[in-house]
Amino acid sequence: MARGWGNIVAPFFGGITATAAIARSAANVRAGATSPVAAVIHALLVILALLILAPLLSWLPLSAMAALLLMVAWNMSEAHKVINLLRHAPKDDIVVMLMCMSLTVLFDMVIAISVGIVLASLLFMRRIARMTHLAPVNVEVPDDVLVLRVIGPLFFAAAEGLFNDLETRIAGKRIVVLKWDAVPVLDAGGLDAFQRFVNKLPEGCELRVSNLEFQPLRTLARAGVKPLPGRLSFYPIVRPRWLTCDHPAAGPCACRIKDPVACCSQLSTAGVIQVPFIKCGSCSIARRNFCNVCGRVPA
Repeated sequence: MARGWGNIVAPFFGGITATAAIARSAANVRAGATSPVAAVIHALLVILALLILAPLLSWLPLSAMAALLLMVAWNMSEAHKVINLLRHAPKDDIVVMLMCMSLTVLFDMVIAISVGIVLASLLFMRRIARMTHLAPVNVEVPDDVLVLRVIGPLFFAAAEGLFNDLETRIAGKRIVVLKWDAVPVLDAGGLDAFQRFVNKLPEGCELRVSNLEFQPLRTLARAGVKPLPGRLSFYPIVRPRWLTCDHPAAGPCACRIKDPVACCSQLSTAGVIQVPFIKCGSCSIARRNFCNVCGRVPA
């Protein structure tokens, strides 16, 4: 009943109705159906055939109907595309396709599609997780400073492995700098892995995160992640002068970001922080407010 009402209402909203047996819908599309009108005409022809031609249709030989169904099935299979996929597609895609074909024959199409979607989603997440990695940054730093670039999304399937890899690299390092300019997404799983990594930092090791994109920055701000003196800090960009600058007794360095707030031009509330400038190398003694993402000085 639900499918019937759906087929009645769908054409009024630009949809093309479908039947429980996809063969009829596929045959309709392959015959040139491009609009909801085709589904309406198809339904009218079926009704007229049942009302007017039913006595004659009963005389159609089943062998002829079977041959017609075989032709429809062959056209639906698109064998040339299957062969092309078997030759050129990645192995994961081939496994999904063969699994769906087997389940369609052994059970039904609903089970095959459900399993196929779940399996394809898992394989997609594995591919994306493999894309997330750490890359070295070409900058001259002391031996106790490590500068790396995080490439790829930090989501639940990738963040744990990435931070585990990072733990093996920070032994003996005083400062670890992570550039996040290539991190488009930070989800709850990635946030949890990040916080656990910060909590497990060795004594005397500070993590400095820079070049955050808007979405990860907003996620950190909403989670209430705050800089921890001598342990975690945030910067708008990587500047060579603060890679080696460290004057804890004199206060924060001129480039030190105090709070991970979002860009004032991208949020309704301006993300403005206050940074004390101290005399440090090329820094001058001053004090001003500015957004830690776009660098704009508010009026």
